[in-house]
Amino acid sequence: TVQSREIIFVIDNSGSMSGTSMRQAKASLRYALSRLNPGDRFNVIRFDNTLTKLFTDSVDATEQNIDNARQYVASLEAQGGTEMLPALHAAFDDSHQTDGLRQIVFLTDGEISNEQQMFDVLASRRDRSRLFMVGIGSAPNTYLMNKAAEIGRGTFTHIGSSEEVDERMRELFNKLENPAVTNVKANFSQEGVSLTPGILPDIYRGEPLVIAARLKHVTGTLTVEGNVGSRPWKIALPLDAASNAEGISKIWARRKIDDAEVDLTLNRISPQAAEARILRLALEHHL
Repeated sequence: TVQSREIIFVIDNSGSMSGTSMRQAKASLRYALSRLNPGDRFNVIRFDNTLTKLFTDSVDATEQNIDNARQYVASLEAQGGTEMLPALHAAFDDSHQTDGLRQIVFLTDGEISNEQQMFDVLASRRDRSRLFMVGIGSAPNTYLMNKAAEIGRGTFTHIGSSEEVDERMRELFNKLENPAVTNVKANFSQEGVSLTPGILPDIYRGEPLVIAARLKHVTGTLTVEGNVGSRPWKIALPLDAASNAEGISKIWARRKIDDAEVDLTLNRISPQAAEARILRLALEHHL
């Protein structure tokens, strides 16, 4: 079944986006609008050091509304400073909507100075919305966008040139249109398992869920559960059927280092504790 979705498009039209970056961002957003389906709801938010929402609240993806959005996007010009936080708050505000799948597509070069405040907003607001960062231009802030997408349980897409717009946006929308399982949780039947990543992403059609875990014994079960549409879904996998493979411990350790960085980003641990954990993992696994 195709789930109805709400998609919030956020476009950065600050001065740092002028020229090629703005052309790429507008082309990307034009493509995104063309992929809306009947039954979807959407809105467009633009920001520099000010902010405008095209519609007061999300609207149905009718031809008229999509056409209004196209004209609006065409009229945008790059100017002003970059204040991302109000745009982020506006995008995550779902106080007027019912439950369901909410996807935020955020187009920017990431030229901001207050990264930590952005991560704090994501950590506190990320409830049912998913954040898909689209990095525009030859040198976007990839650190910011990767981390933001990881915390926001979405993905990061980089568009480095105008030639890449259609292909990259097609890949992104093939994913956005085919969520298979949302709100994924994984549990092992045995105690004391160290699982990564700490924040599990949604599962999309045709894509694997890859988790790495350290266990005392390869016994018992791994239970993965979530929602398929609005219905609960669960599968139990017997671990004694597992096969051996090389290099899993290094993958686990690298991911544990990533998790430590995310915990630091979300202020769950101190810089000293994060540093000690990362150093211990790196030394123990020769990374």
